[in-house]
Amino acid sequence: MKNLYLIEPSFVFGGTQVRLPYSTGLIWSYCRMNDIINKNYNCEFLYIRTNIDDFFKKIKNPSVVGFSCFVWNWKFNTILAKKIKEKYPDCLIVFGGQQTPSQDRLKHEQDFFEKNSHVDISVYFEGEVTFEEILVENLKDEPNFKSILGCSVMNSDLSAHTTLPRPRIDDIDSMPSPYLDGLFNELIKDNPNNLDFICTVETVRGCPYRCTFCEIGHLNWQKIKPHTFEKIKKEFEWIAKNGILYVDNADSNFGLFNERDMKISKLLVKLKEKYGYPYTFNNSWAKNKGKECLPIAKVLHDAGMGKGLTLALQSMHKPTLNAIKRKNTSGDDIRGFLKLSKKLKVPVYSELIIGLPEETLESWLNGFFELMDYDQHNYLGIYALSVLPNTPFGDPEYLKEWGVKYKITAPLFFHITTEEYSDQEYEEICYETDTMPYEDMLVAYYYKWFFQTFHFFGFIQFISRFFVNYLSIDYKYFYIKMLDYFEERDDTVLGQEMVNFKKQTRNVFEDLGDWGQLAEDGRNWEPEEYTSMNIIKEKEKFYREIGDFLLSEICDDHNIVKNIIKYQLCSLVSPDKQYPHQFNVDYNIQEVIEKNNVLEFFPYSYIVDTVVSIKNYNNDIIKWCTELIWWGRKDSKLKTTLTEIKQYKELYNGKGTIRTRV
Repeated sequence: MKNLYLIEPSFVFGGTQVRLPYSTGLIWSYCRMNDIINKNYNCEFLYIRTNIDDFFKKIKNPSVVGFSCFVWNWKFNTILAKKIKEKYPDCLIVFGGQQTPSQDRLKHEQDFFEKNSHVDISVYFEGEVTFEEILVENLKDEPNFKSILGCSVMNSDLSAHTTLPRPRIDDIDSMPSPYLDGLFNELIKDNPNNLDFICTVETVRGCPYRCTFCEIGHLNWQKIKPHTFEKIKKEFEWIAKNGILYVDNADSNFGLFNERDMKISKLLVKLKEKYGYPYTFNNSWAKNKGKECLPIAKVLHDAGMGKGLTLALQSMHKPTLNAIKRKNTSGDDIRGFLKLSKKLKVPVYSELIIGLPEETLESWLNGFFELMDYDQHNYLGIYALSVLPNTPFGDPEYLKEWGVKYKITAPLFFHITTEEYSDQEYEEICYETDTMPYEDMLVAYYYKWFFQTFHFFGFIQFISRFFVNYLSIDYKYFYIKMLDYFEERDDTVLGQEMVNFKKQTRNVFEDLGDWGQLAEDGRNWEPEEYTSMNIIKEKEKFYREIGDFLLSEICDDHNIVKNIIKYQLCSLVSPDKQYPHQFNVDYNIQEVIEKNNVLEFFPYSYIVDTVVSIKNYNNDIIKWCTELIWWGRKDSKLKTTLTEIKQYKELYNGKGTIRTRV
């Protein structure tokens, strides 16, 4: 028997959770259906990421080692493959996955094998059939891999022999599943560290869109191939019975097959009710199909399984959308969709990418305000433009066309310890374009941090929404005033956070500094999360300084300022509070914020509760940030529920005093 190793390294997230190796699982589930392969290979999965030396020791006399390569494990795989090749020079090293070069990429990266001489074969696009043929060919005395479709083979002079693309698998539903054929049963049982498992499913393979920043925007993936509900049902039953906590769906457009996907969602809810698992089902939702997807998202959200519905915009700037081959819905459609989602009580979160072509600093900033004007106040996910090699951004001609420049930075890894963190990995992140020079890009990242933390997480959101309605000002006026005020006061809580973030971001691009910040738990947290922890630790001082800003720049009425700060404080879950509790204010602040009513001087009382099961964090800020911001940001778990006590209002006779707008 020849030893075959399949490598798909995953971090142990939070110290307790590891991802099942789905990509290599699909490969081996298919390959082992071949009797020749089954009789001649002994396959072992290596997927729990440790330091490379310990990982390498597990590999004994390999005949073939297959690597599943993505941006987050490329360097790890590369270093490991070199060590294997040095010790076992006759071992066949096969790279596959989204980070390996496609046929198109090799046209402008002809030195791939010179730089990666430890790789014998690179498989592009779907890998199941190609890898099967590689394993069979490898059994011959003089194997010749150059007739196998869908791969590049290293020639003796280190050039690439690239074969024609393999036709897509036509009936994806007929392919075996590692959940259903018993393959993952073995991995679940072999769990000496008693880790919790998270997993990936693929309800659909392919995507009809051509977004230039995305690896599946290639023409090869244009035709979408769905799995049937019957097969998916069996996979989810396995997942539930085996206690899998968290499921990522690799479908880029969940909800596109509306009837089937509704059945999937209802099935998941029933399974959770019966078995307690899975806890969460994470999706990328169908683009520009928000209204059709809302009922599906509601089923998941009401069961506590979904994080809401994605409004995947990527940019609010039309020239940028044209450059990346993307089309968003109109502003009126966005506004109507958000209104409907609010009525159905389904949280919607938006997505933007920083560093795209044609975006300017002004258009980037205005994008935030445009979303706020549409009444988008839930979570906003903002992502750095990673220059992925198998996209148009990996093509030098495309980069030249738009003036896109990138730098190698530290990896965008978060929520792992310094021991788990690897300086082997790196990211290629855009730092400049024709329309956004480097210094502007740094400011754009500053805006990202500021608005994500203070508006979309919610730390200033209710204050700004109140004054926008009460004073008939716009969000741009309010927040620019706020930015200017605290940039001149670095002795304040917010002013110091501003200084620290600017230093850190420049350090990322100029000195390979980390993107995140180490908290007291020894884990690397996103800058917005780290700032949130600092704000909550100093919340009394922070909101006192916010009050000073409001009185100085926005409103000189001390009682209004005092009341809106009290309302703001009660609108976010605090780690040192017991819930539910009650608070009183002197105005109809909630009605001003939510309904744009005229401000009325009148006593109001509210019951404050949370949407999470834990009512008291006992000032455990790490746990608070983990559950409410890291895990709960997309469906606004940081925000409390405020219920007006009608009986309290009835104790008072007459009407309140109407405060005229300014």
